This record gives sequence, structure tokens and C-alpha cells, in this order.
Amino acid sequence: MDSPGDRRQRGLKPLDEANSREFLTVASVFERDRRLLEFLDGEGIRPGVTVEVLSAGDHLELRAADKLACIDRAIAAKIWVK
Repeated sequence: MDSPGDRRQRGLKPLDEANSREFLTVASVFERDRRLLEFLDGEGIRPGVTVEVLSAGDHLELRAADKLACIDRAIAAKIWVK
């Protein structure tokens, strides 16, 4: 299985490490909770989608697939981007 270290070696990072005004592409989502995956999909956050980080505070405000989304850092930590 792919470890966080392996992902970092490939140039990926978790979305919770993003800075404001970054444009990043979602590479993968490491989560098994179906409801959370459906929520992210509904917000336009899925592999292959470019997200714009509008602000990075306690929550991340994002623009993904022409939709605005606000997600908690704990959720963002499960989303790997490049």
C-alpha cells in the first residue's frame, strides 16, 4: 500500500498544508467513509479536479469545479494534491 512518505516522494502533499491562493490538482482521497466521499464529490472535490485555495485558516475555503466549498482541516488532511 502507498504510504504518506511514498506520496510525498511523488511530489504530493495533503490539502491541509495548502496556502491561500494556491491552485492544486486533487490526486487522491484516502477515505473509506462513503458519506464523506459523497459529500466531497458533491462539492466538486475529486481526483483530477483543480482546486483554488481561497483561504487557509481553521477551515479551507476552496473553489472546485466552479463551486465554493468550505472544509475542515481534518478532512483536508485526507485529500492529497499536487
